[in-house]
Amino acid sequence: MARSRFISILLSFFVMGCVPDASQVATNPDARQNFNHGDFSRFEFVDNMKPNSYSVVMAPSGDGLAERFYIDNSNCIRDDCNHNSFRSAKKGNIWDDPRPRSVTSPRQAWYSFEIYFPPELPYGMKQTRASYILTEFKENNDCATFSFGHVNGHNDNSMSVTLMTSTGSSDHSFVGSPIGCSDYYEGVVGNMRQLVGRWTRFEYFVRWDEVDGFIEVFRDGERVLRYSGKTCDNIQGCLTRNIPYYGIYMPNVRDVDNMLPASVYFRNVSMAQRREDLVR
Repeated sequence: MARSRFISILLSFFVMGCVPDASQVATNPDARQNFNHGDFSRFEFVDNMKPNSYSVVMAPSGDGLAERFYIDNSNCIRDDCNHNSFRSAKKGNIWDDPRPRSVTSPRQAWYSFEIYFPPELPYGMKQTRASYILTEFKENNDCATFSFGHVNGHNDNSMSVTLMTSTGSSDHSFVGSPIGCSDYYEGVVGNMRQLVGRWTRFEYFVRWDEVDGFIEVFRDGERVLRYSGKTCDNIQGCLTRNIPYYGIYMPNVRDVDNMLPASVYFRNVSMAQRREDLVR
């Protein structure tokens, strides 16, 4: 009996070692980086990453793996603690990419991501007043050049695209910030009520320019936004330090004690020169 039990345990060890399940993938740092991101640079965790907030798991829909990002009101990191901010996200490492900068930060390109909001996600009036920033590009001065997100604490269920500029002020937020940022454009691309509990695919085209920029956004194949005008403060910054991010980030939370936990899932985050080459 003991011999049979030993053999059974040994066989289980070898089988599990050859065919890792989703929980094993989640603890494998190499697997975290093996997603196909198209023309994007290799992604890495942000500096102020909330501990133990990221995992690679089976998608809620049961059709493959997805990246899960989670935040709550505990364990803020470094200067995020000074601004009541919490984040679990990845950023593109454009500095160590051996390719020309014109490839890693092109003047124009197509982008994609698929996002799943769990049914229990607190949003709108269910969450304390602060934004969910889900994907963004950051140019110089730490302002989000371009972002997808949702503003909580209001009776508004919109998911929007926002363009921002630096004001040089420190009084734009509830708890202060080293650099002030101001919205100069916001366009609705979805309603959170229709987005929770399902995968939604966004594909969008951006031409970066100080004057003659252009954005077009498609949600599940339907065009939901078209914008012409300024898309960045400084074209040199857009083409050298316009860093992509994705995950979940709540900056400048007004009431930390009443902030509820939140998680989102991502897959197929990619960049390409042609829409048909985006990862699916």
